[in-house]
Amino acid sequence: MPAITARNLCAKDWLQEHPSGLKVEFNTYFKDLSKDLQKKYASDAAIMKLNAKA
Repeated sequence: MPAITARNLCAKDWLQEHPSGLKVEFNTYFKDLSKDLQKKYASDAAIMKLNAKA
């Protein structure tokens, strides 16, 4: 199981819309992600980590 990170959660969502997308394409997408979406993914990852420990 991959680590629970904002980047991995974003990649999972991105791959739903780009099933044959390349890593280089995702890297560009993630680099240009808005601050609001970065915060959302970071928050989601933190919540998932806490729930995994419970």
